[in-house]
Amino acid sequence: MRTELVSIFNKLGIKKGRATAEKAHKEGLWHRSAHVWVYTPDGRVLLQQRAKSRHVYPSRFDMSAAGHVPANETPKKTAVREAFEEIHLMIDPMYLKKIEVIRTHEENKKTHWTNNEFDYIFIYPFEGDPKTLKINYNEVEGLRFIPLYQFEAEIHSPRLFRRYAPHTKRYYLSVIRAIREELKHK
Repeated sequence: MRTELVSIFNKLGIKKGRATAEKAHKEGLWHRSAHVWVYTPDGRVLLQQRAKSRHVYPSRFDMSAAGHVPANETPKKTAVREAFEEIHLMIDPMYLKKIEVIRTHEENKKTHWTNNEFDYIFIYPFEGDPKTLKINYNEVEGLRFIPLYQFEAEIHSPRLFRRYAPHTKRYYLSVIRAIREELKHK
């Protein structure tokens, strides 16, 4: 895990100071992350398969790109940076849409890891050539575009849902709903 400094908040989102991301997870301190969900005009969503070497949820499918929000960045700037670092996607911030901010709490008592995050969730339309996306193999094992209807079916299937990072179904369905709304207006 990188030793970047993140802003620390109380449960209500009031800024309290700074700490490393590692300390935030070790002590269960509230911090921010940015999640980017990329979709295409024909209704596909880009999933990232997390690298096998990742400490958390190795080889599981997850959002297109994500990362902790450093203390000196906004969530939107982090979303743009992480998309480039992880999958070599240059995002135009004008088209990056924040759909919601959710509070996430996860614990792994075995590894003494606690994730208390304010997750800023963004969606982004992609009309480019998927071949231009390049994987950062330190973080990402693979990429796949799948139709929204297939993504939703996999979320509802107990067997297939195990292949995904364990966000709540509500989280995933809210992303699907937001993308469908955007596609209606195109």
